[in-house]
Amino acid sequence: MAMSLVHADSPKNTTTALIQVLKAQLPQGWAISFHEKESWIEIQRFKPELMFIIAPNLSGEEKPTFQNYTIGLSIIPFVSKEKYKKFQSENETTGGKMNVLCKALTHSRPMFGWPGSFQPANDEEKREFEEYKRLDSSLHSLPDFYFADMSLSCSPDNQSPIDDKVREECKQVRQKIAQVLSTY
Repeated sequence: MAMSLVHADSPKNTTTALIQVLKAQLPQGWAISFHEKESWIEIQRFKPELMFIIAPNLSGEEKPTFQNYTIGLSIIPFVSKEKYKKFQSENETTGGKMNVLCKALTHSRPMFGWPGSFQPANDEEKREFEEYKRLDSSLHSLPDFYFADMSLSCSPDNQSPIDDKVREECKQVRQKIAQVLSTY
C-alpha cells in the first residue's frame, strides 16, 4: 500500500496544524478541505460568482461562468532552504544554457509553438534540440512556500471574479494564506 506524501514526508499533525491555522484566516462563506490521497489542501469560496478564467492560449472570446473561487495547495516532499537555494541556482544555470540553445535554434525562424512544434532542419539542430529537451527535463520543480516541515506549491490564480468586491475578497484571502506560510 503506497503512502501519501503527507505521511512520508510531513507528520499528519503538521498538516492538521496548517489546516487549523488557515481555517482561522478564512472569512465567513469560505471552507477548507484536505484530500489526503492527492496530498491536496483546497480552500474554496462557496458562493458561486461570475468569473473569467485566465490562461494562456485562450481565444479571448470566452464568456464568464459561475464558479466557486478555489485556491489549491499541493503538499510536496519537503525542501530545505539550503536545498531550495541549490536547486534554484542549478535551474538558473540550466536556464541560461537553454536560452543559448533556444536562440541558436530559432535565430532564423519564428518561435511560435516553441518548443512543441519545432522541427530540426539538420543533424546539428537535432542534437541541439535533444540537448535542450534534456536540460528542460533536468529542471527542478520548486515549491512556493513551506510550513514547519512541509513544502507546498500553490495553484495559479487563474480565476478573475467580475465583481470588484468579490475579487478584492479573494485577493485578501490569498494574501492571508501567504502570510501564514513562509517563502524561501
